[in-house]
Amino acid sequence: KRGVVMQKKEKSKSELTKEKIQHSVAKLMKCVDLSELNVREICKDAGISIGTFYLYFPCKEAAVLYCYRQADQVFDDMELSQTPLENIEQILDTYVHMVYLNDMSTVRQLYVCHIKYHDPYFFDENRPVFIRLYHEIESIVHDLDASKQIAMRILTMARGLIFHICCIEKEQIPSNWYQSSIEELMQYVFFLIHDLTKTKE
Repeated sequence: KRGVVMQKKEKSKSELTKEKIQHSVAKLMKCVDLSELNVREICKDAGISIGTFYLYFPCKEAAVLYCYRQADQVFDDMELSQTPLENIEQILDTYVHMVYLNDMSTVRQLYVCHIKYHDPYFFDENRPVFIRLYHEIESIVHDLDASKQIAMRILTMARGLIFHICCIEKEQIPSNWYQSSIEELMQYVFFLIHDLTKTKE
Protein backbone atom coordinates (compact mmCIF):
# COMPACT_ATOMS: atom_id res chain seq x y z
CA LYS A 1 0.00 0.00 0.00
CA ARG A 2 2.84 2.33 0.82
CA GLY A 3 4.33 1.72 -2.62
CA VAL A 4 1.05 2.65 -4.29
CA VAL A 5 0.90 5.94 -2.37
CA MET A 6 4.45 6.79 -3.41
CA GLN A 7 3.63 6.05 -7.03
CA LYS A 8 0.69 8.44 -6.90
CA LYS A 9 2.88 11.16 -5.42
CA GLU A 10 5.33 10.72 -8.26
CA LYS A 11 2.74 11.77 -10.82
CA SER A 12 3.81 15.02 -12.41
CA LYS A 13 1.73 18.18 -12.32
CA SER A 14 1.23 17.74 -16.04
CA GLU A 15 -0.22 14.25 -15.60
CA LEU A 16 -2.51 15.38 -12.80
CA THR A 17 -3.80 18.29 -14.87
CA LYS A 18 -4.48 16.01 -17.82
CA GLU A 19 -6.36 13.65 -15.51
CA LYS A 20 -8.51 16.54 -14.26
CA ILE A 21 -9.36 17.49 -17.84
CA GLN A 22 -10.01 13.85 -18.73
CA HIS A 23 -12.44 13.36 -15.83
CA SER A 24 -14.26 16.61 -16.59
CA VAL A 25 -14.65 15.77 -20.28
CA ALA A 26 -15.97 12.27 -19.49
CA LYS A 27 -18.41 13.73 -16.94
CA LEU A 28 -19.70 16.53 -19.17
CA MET A 29 -20.10 14.33 -22.24
CA LYS A 30 -22.72 12.33 -20.33
CA CYS A 31 -24.78 15.50 -19.93
CA VAL A 32 -24.31 17.46 -23.15
CA ASP A 33 -23.69 16.80 -26.83
CA LEU A 34 -20.21 17.46 -28.19
CA SER A 35 -21.51 20.38 -30.24
CA GLU A 36 -22.71 22.05 -27.04
CA LEU A 37 -19.60 21.28 -25.02
CA ASN A 38 -17.09 24.11 -24.88
CA VAL A 39 -13.60 24.57 -23.46
CA ARG A 40 -14.79 27.13 -20.89
CA GLU A 41 -17.16 24.59 -19.30
CA ILE A 42 -14.45 21.92 -19.23
CA CYS A 43 -12.05 24.31 -17.51
CA LYS A 44 -14.65 25.43 -14.99
CA ASP A 45 -15.43 21.83 -14.05
CA ALA A 46 -11.73 20.87 -13.89
CA GLY A 47 -10.80 23.98 -11.88
CA ILE A 48 -8.18 25.18 -14.37
CA SER A 49 -7.71 28.23 -16.57
CA ILE A 50 -8.45 28.24 -20.30
CA GLY A 51 -4.77 28.97 -20.93
CA THR A 52 -3.81 25.84 -18.99
CA PHE A 53 -6.20 23.74 -21.10
CA TYR A 54 -4.53 24.91 -24.31
CA LEU A 55 -1.12 24.00 -22.95
CA TYR A 56 -2.19 20.36 -23.22
CA PHE A 57 -4.84 20.21 -25.94
CA PRO A 58 -5.34 22.26 -29.12
CA CYS A 59 -9.13 21.76 -29.05
CA LYS A 60 -11.94 20.00 -27.19
CA GLU A 61 -11.90 17.13 -29.73
CA ALA A 62 -8.28 16.37 -28.82
CA ALA A 63 -9.24 16.25 -25.13
CA VAL A 64 -12.12 13.86 -25.84
CA LEU A 65 -9.84 11.54 -27.82
CA TYR A 66 -7.27 11.62 -25.04
CA CYS A 67 -9.93 10.12 -22.74
CA TYR A 68 -10.47 7.38 -25.32
CA ARG A 69 -6.73 6.67 -25.36
CA GLN A 70 -6.79 5.71 -21.71
CA ALA A 71 -9.15 2.82 -22.47
CA ASP A 72 -6.35 1.14 -24.40
CA GLN A 73 -4.73 0.20 -21.09
CA VAL A 74 -6.93 -2.90 -21.16
CA PHE A 75 -4.82 -4.33 -23.99
CA ASP A 76 -1.59 -3.82 -22.05
CA ASP A 77 -3.09 -5.70 -19.12
CA MET A 78 -4.68 -8.47 -21.18
CA GLU A 79 -3.55 -12.03 -20.51
CA LEU A 80 -3.29 -14.10 -23.68
CA SER A 81 -2.77 -17.78 -22.96
CA GLN A 82 -4.59 -19.60 -25.74
CA THR A 83 -3.70 -20.42 -29.36
CA PRO A 84 -2.77 -17.43 -31.58
CA LEU A 85 -6.14 -17.50 -33.37
CA GLU A 86 -8.03 -17.71 -30.08
CA ASN A 87 -5.92 -14.85 -28.73
CA ILE A 88 -6.69 -12.78 -31.83
CA GLU A 89 -10.40 -13.41 -31.29
CA GLN A 90 -10.04 -12.37 -27.64
CA ILE A 91 -8.34 -9.11 -28.68
CA LEU A 92 -11.00 -8.33 -31.28
CA ASP A 93 -13.81 -9.29 -28.91
CA THR A 94 -12.44 -6.82 -26.35
CA TYR A 95 -12.02 -4.11 -29.01
CA VAL A 96 -15.58 -4.50 -30.29
CA HIS A 97 -17.07 -4.58 -26.79
CA MET A 98 -15.50 -1.20 -26.06
CA VAL A 99 -18.47 0.09 -28.05
CA TYR A 100 -21.51 0.49 -25.80
CA LEU A 101 -24.62 -0.01 -27.93
CA ASN A 102 -26.73 1.52 -25.14
CA ASP A 103 -24.69 4.71 -25.37
CA MET A 104 -24.36 5.27 -29.11
CA SER A 105 -24.45 9.03 -28.59
CA THR A 106 -21.00 8.91 -26.97
CA VAL A 107 -19.67 6.56 -29.66
CA ARG A 108 -20.88 8.93 -32.39
CA GLN A 109 -19.29 11.89 -30.62
CA LEU A 110 -15.96 10.06 -30.51
CA TYR A 111 -16.11 9.47 -34.25
CA VAL A 112 -17.04 13.11 -34.86
CA CYS A 113 -13.87 13.98 -32.93
CA HIS A 114 -11.86 11.66 -35.18
CA ILE A 115 -13.22 13.48 -38.23
CA LYS A 116 -12.59 16.98 -36.83
CA TYR A 117 -9.20 16.29 -35.26
CA HIS A 118 -6.58 13.82 -36.45
CA ASP A 119 -4.89 12.07 -33.54
CA PRO A 120 -2.05 9.96 -35.00
CA TYR A 121 -2.01 7.79 -31.87
CA PHE A 122 -4.98 5.77 -33.13
CA PHE A 123 -3.08 4.79 -36.27
CA ASP A 124 0.29 4.28 -34.61
CA GLU A 125 2.13 0.97 -34.54
CA ASN A 126 2.91 1.58 -30.86
CA ARG A 127 -0.77 1.46 -29.90
CA PRO A 128 -1.25 -1.47 -27.47
CA VAL A 129 -4.08 -3.13 -29.41
CA PHE A 130 -1.98 -3.04 -32.58
CA ILE A 131 1.06 -4.52 -30.85
CA ARG A 132 -0.87 -7.36 -29.22
CA LEU A 133 -2.62 -8.12 -32.50
CA TYR A 134 0.40 -8.25 -34.78
CA HIS A 135 2.40 -10.32 -32.28
CA GLU A 136 -0.26 -13.04 -32.43
CA ILE A 137 -0.44 -12.85 -36.22
CA GLU A 138 3.35 -13.03 -36.49
CA SER A 139 3.38 -16.27 -34.51
CA ILE A 140 1.26 -17.73 -37.33
CA VAL A 141 2.78 -16.23 -40.48
CA HIS A 142 6.37 -15.65 -39.24
CA ASP A 143 6.67 -12.41 -41.18
CA LEU A 144 6.90 -9.17 -39.17
CA ASP A 145 6.08 -6.69 -41.95
CA ALA A 146 3.19 -8.78 -43.25
CA SER A 147 1.87 -9.22 -39.69
CA LYS A 148 1.80 -5.45 -39.18
CA GLN A 149 0.02 -4.92 -42.49
CA ILE A 150 -2.59 -7.55 -41.64
CA ALA A 151 -3.12 -6.09 -38.14
CA MET A 152 -3.66 -2.60 -39.57
CA ARG A 153 -6.15 -3.91 -42.15
CA ILE A 154 -8.11 -5.75 -39.47
CA LEU A 155 -8.31 -2.66 -37.25
CA THR A 156 -9.37 -0.59 -40.27
CA MET A 157 -12.22 -3.03 -40.88
CA ALA A 158 -13.18 -2.93 -37.19
CA ARG A 159 -13.36 0.88 -37.33
CA GLY A 160 -15.55 0.56 -40.42
CA LEU A 161 -18.00 -1.75 -38.65
CA ILE A 162 -18.23 0.69 -35.74
CA PHE A 163 -18.56 3.73 -38.02
CA HIS A 164 -21.42 2.01 -39.87
CA ILE A 165 -23.57 1.70 -36.72
CA CYS A 166 -22.80 5.35 -35.97
CA CYS A 167 -24.57 6.24 -39.21
CA ILE A 168 -27.81 4.34 -38.64
CA GLU A 169 -30.65 4.53 -36.13
CA LYS A 170 -30.29 2.58 -32.90
CA GLU A 171 -33.31 0.43 -33.86
CA GLN A 172 -31.48 -0.65 -37.03
CA ILE A 173 -28.48 -2.05 -35.16
CA PRO A 174 -28.78 -5.88 -35.12
CA SER A 175 -29.24 -7.41 -31.67
CA ASN A 176 -26.35 -9.78 -32.44
CA TRP A 177 -24.03 -6.99 -33.62
CA TYR A 178 -21.18 -7.96 -31.29
CA GLN A 179 -21.21 -11.59 -32.34
CA SER A 180 -21.63 -10.91 -36.05
CA SER A 181 -18.88 -8.26 -36.02
CA ILE A 182 -16.40 -10.62 -34.35
CA GLU A 183 -17.32 -13.38 -36.84
CA GLU A 184 -16.79 -11.01 -39.78
CA LEU A 185 -13.45 -9.84 -38.39
CA MET A 186 -12.26 -13.41 -37.81
CA GLN A 187 -13.29 -14.37 -41.35
CA TYR A 188 -11.19 -11.47 -42.58
CA VAL A 189 -8.28 -12.67 -40.41
CA PHE A 190 -8.52 -16.15 -41.97
CA PHE A 191 -8.72 -14.66 -45.46
CA LEU A 192 -5.68 -12.39 -45.02
CA ILE A 193 -3.55 -15.14 -43.47
CA HIS A 194 -4.60 -17.64 -46.15
CA ASP A 195 -3.97 -15.08 -48.90
CA LEU A 196 -0.48 -14.40 -47.54
CA THR A 197 0.32 -18.13 -47.29
CA LYS A 198 -0.92 -18.69 -50.83
CA THR A 199 1.23 -15.80 -52.14
CA LYS A 200 4.33 -17.30 -50.52
CA GLU A 201 3.83 -20.73 -52.11
